Amino acid sequence: MLRRVALKFEADATDATLRPLLPPLRETLRAGLLPEGIDLVPAGNDTKGLPQLWLTATSGWNKETTRMTVRARFSAIPSVGAEPSSPVKEVSSQTIFRDKHRLADSLNQASLALIRDLLLKSQKAKSGNSEPRWVLPPNPSGITRVEGKEMKLEGAVPPLEYPWEARVMRVGGYVSCEVQVDSTGRVVQATVTEGAPSLAETALAYASGLRFQVPPKFRERAPLIFDLSLHYGLPPICKASRIVLEVMDGSLKEPRLQPKGDLVSRTVREMLLREGVQLVEGPSAEDPGLRHLQIQIETLWSRGGLCVYGVRARLSSYSDRNLEVVNPANPLAIVRCGVVAGQRGEGGFQESLLKSVKDVIRATVDPPHPGNPMFEVAPPGLQEADTAELDYSQIKIKRQPPRPPYPEGAHQKRIQGTVVVVIEIDEEGRPTRGLVHQGPPELLMTALQYALEWSFEPAKLNGKAVRARFKLTENFKLR
Repeated sequence: MLRRVALKFEADATDATLRPLLPPLRETLRAGLLPEGIDLVPAGNDTKGLPQLWLTATSGWNKETTRMTVRARFSAIPSVGAEPSSPVKEVSSQTIFRDKHRLADSLNQASLALIRDLLLKSQKAKSGNSEPRWVLPPNPSGITRVEGKEMKLEGAVPPLEYPWEARVMRVGGYVSCEVQVDSTGRVVQATVTEGAPSLAETALAYASGLRFQVPPKFRERAPLIFDLSLHYGLPPICKASRIVLEVMDGSLKEPRLQPKGDLVSRTVREMLLREGVQLVEGPSAEDPGLRHLQIQIETLWSRGGLCVYGVRARLSSYSDRNLEVVNPANPLAIVRCGVVAGQRGEGGFQESLLKSVKDVIRATVDPPHPGNPMFEVAPPGLQEADTAELDYSQIKIKRQPPRPPYPEGAHQKRIQGTVVVVIEIDEEGRPTRGLVHQGPPELLMTALQYALEWSFEPAKLNGKAVRARFKLTENFKLR
């Protein structure tokens, strides 16, 4: 039975919204857990022998809404370093709301719910790691809960945007939200309670923009709170029916590794034909339904068995194929997507490259259109693949290499920021491939090379080692 737990807050020191809320939050959490027999003490040099709890909070504002994310990580094994030791359990909560004055209450409720879930339920768990999930904060007092089927949308159902990252990784399924509306049906607060993390942010933004018809019998009892389920269906890879394909070589910085254009063209053609796309050989600029897809590839760097390359794709109408901006006479948007990727071991370079090309095409050619969201409760589900999609908290680190020198070009330009690298590991925990979709260009190469130097324990599902994919976040800050 847990008695004393060391608590450490992780919050951006520049977050002026959250910074004044952390000291009272500590007392709220301590008071809320004391009746359970758990004493939270501030982490310090004298608490290294205690189980460790990390609480991370971030907030962001735009003109109308606030977005708050709270993540809690717990290690029952005492930690002596700055990062949690294994095994680590993690839960998350993400909320968007319009009333800035309720931020403190929302932060307190979400944090206490997360920590209770971690500390109390983890004592009954049989295994070390548990899958991260969204935890529903306790119902605030004075808010009436109603059945979701009683809340009808006002007006037509808006289209459900599919996040680009989830689209590339082929992640779908259901996202469950808890929605709170005022007497006019306007959403004033929404919280993700279950679903894939890569879909959560878009689901929150979608839910916060909805407006509902409040039944007359409930108007005097507002605000109202109810559950909302959004379905992200996985569509076929390509919806465009007729395409002109162009494959271009980028700058030959590593000519010996530059892939042959005919190999890439053949792979792309086979992929599109399987999806029922007609590849047009004799194009006409006057054909309004014809699309132009351009693929550009370049190898950027190769050393010590590591090859880094870039893949870019551009989609437009055929008449706009040479334009950098959209032609006002033709409203089709020009879509651009790309990745910088690295492959450990030159023998697998071509296979890794073609896989990246397919990912970029999925993101470029087919922004999914799953249709109207389904407003009913249904079990969440993800498409099975040969590589398991895991959260970083489910991965055990075997070796973390020393931080690399700060990139010289970024240092001279005073550039800093965050790069998220998607890492793939084999059954033995060795990184085999990494992809970077976004981040400051001057930081991408260093972030990718560093990520591929880590080593991990084998990821296991049902006791069997599997290939796995997860995100590794790297922060670059100038000193």
